[in-house]
Amino acid sequence: MQMPMPSNETERVKALHRYKILDTSPEKVYDNLTRLAAYICQTPVAVISFVDSHRLWFKSKTGIDLPITEIPRNVGCFCTHAIMLPDLFTVQNATQDERFVSSDLVAAPLQVRFYAGAPLITPDGLSLGTLCVIDQKPRGGLTPEQTEALHILAYQVVTQLELRRNVTSLEKAVIERIKVETEMKELNQTLEHRVLERTSQLEVKTVELTRANKELQRSRDEMQTIAYTTTHDLKTPIVSIHGIASILKQRYQDKIDEEGQRYFNRLLDNVDFMGQLISDILDYTKISRHRKQEQRLETEKIVNEVIGQFSEKIQKKKIEVHFDAPLSEMVFDKDQLTQIFFHLIGNAIHFMGTQPRPAIHIGGRKADGAYTFYVKDNGIGIDPQYHEVIFAPFHRLKEVETEGTGIGLSIAQKIVHLAGGEIWLESKKGEGATFFVRLPQRELSV
Repeated sequence: MQMPMPSNETERVKALHRYKILDTSPEKVYDNLTRLAAYICQTPVAVISFVDSHRLWFKSKTGIDLPITEIPRNVGCFCTHAIMLPDLFTVQNATQDERFVSSDLVAAPLQVRFYAGAPLITPDGLSLGTLCVIDQKPRGGLTPEQTEALHILAYQVVTQLELRRNVTSLEKAVIERIKVETEMKELNQTLEHRVLERTSQLEVKTVELTRANKELQRSRDEMQTIAYTTTHDLKTPIVSIHGIASILKQRYQDKIDEEGQRYFNRLLDNVDFMGQLISDILDYTKISRHRKQEQRLETEKIVNEVIGQFSEKIQKKKIEVHFDAPLSEMVFDKDQLTQIFFHLIGNAIHFMGTQPRPAIHIGGRKADGAYTFYVKDNGIGIDPQYHEVIFAPFHRLKEVETEGTGIGLSIAQKIVHLAGGEIWLESKKGEGATFFVRLPQRELSV
């Protein structure tokens, strides 16, 4: 069977080998992620696999009792197709898909029918493999919540790879002087204990979920609690790692060569990024848990406060900010309205590019029972093919390097959707971007 081949195959395989993950021993942190993926998606099988040049190698597998750790790449592998896409790759019934009907994986003993795989994409945009869930029965697909959770877990697999590579590089220079490996093991053990504890609680709830549809909402709430608790508890060890690494760098500065200094700086940068990522994930998971306090707000005042938070960057980039029309008052939660404008204005600033006369225009109106406002910039613009995926968690454009974790627009979208509103984008590459938000008009309850 002729398998699809990425255009960047050589670069992709080299990147995979640089992580030094192939043919390593099983690790509980990866096994926990596959177990959690299978449980969330309600499938008997979940696998973390890496696509090498001629084989598919399994780092972790749940629900497969066969003593196999790899299979040839040309046997009709679903994962070979999955790494070609930036989003979820789904096969509802392999026996009715001409690409896989003759695949060895569809035949006994595996008998794959349903497949859903999230690509493991590195910070450089290279797809190394997949975190996939498998069923021996055809299925209609995953729910939006399951799809979102599978992407988050896939991102955690890549995060573990990044942490593993950084620690390995650091060991070459100063491993004898620090205790990062011990701390990481303790962190993994803590995470394992918490995940197993929560998973045990959710397994008990599963029996009740099969009896009535109303229990589905309870399961979703509990999964959000796990995500919130896990990311919240990660903040303290991340701060600790940053502090210890900073102290060691200063204390042994005269004993570390230039390469060691680079490793330390890279470690500190990644820890800073993880800290920001955890904060953003916490903001994302808290949206559904947030108790709204609706009040009558002066929208223009909120926007000016947000602009004030970006004043240093606005002055540095010499960006002109214009109000095209006065913004009307509206009834909404103040914190959530602030978050919407914060992420839209921040996005406009970050992707301004090298525009010689950078400008941001803000406007809106109240009509037809709704508030509609927009944030418009004359920056690099966004190709129409990315207008939907730009709102997906952790998605960042590759045209320009910028700060951030890629979850800001996801936060804004979730707030708007939970409020019964709409958010959309009008843009072309190189012609700036305009984000629109429409929120239903509300009145204060007496």
